[in-house]
Amino acid sequence: MRFILRSTDIFSRCIKTMQEGLKSGLLYEVIIREYDEKSRAQEEKYHAMISDISKQLLHNGEKLNAESWKRLLIEAFVIVMQEIAKGENKPDPFHGKARLIMSLDGKRIVQLGVQSRLFGKKVASDFIEYLYAYGVDNGVKFSAKALQ
Repeated sequence: MRFILRSTDIFSRCIKTMQEGLKSGLLYEVIIREYDEKSRAQEEKYHAMISDISKQLLHNGEKLNAESWKRLLIEAFVIVMQEIAKGENKPDPFHGKARLIMSLDGKRIVQLGVQSRLFGKKVASDFIEYLYAYGVDNGVKFSAKALQ
């Protein structure tokens, strides 16, 4: 169960749920952190940008769907962000999340990794900036939806 504490009413429900659970013998792990979930507007924006890229560009001479482009762009974005962090002597923002491993049968490479649904506001914002730069560098004409 997840509570985003936006009001004292939600806070009270959170406490009540934990108290009821404890009475029944359940154990809870409570993590308190600043809420930093990307906005729906950010998500819509980068999906529109990826859609524009997928409609206008080829990858190695092949037309790819938006989902394939999304995977490629996220992987490239991760590498750029890791290089920036390294250059600034900061920790890897995606430590342990983005990596390539051998498939179970040893015949392919499988990407494990970063998923946009887990981006916080700052990372989503950085990803949008990355997509703009990538698009401009590759002659993409972004739609009105992508430019909102």
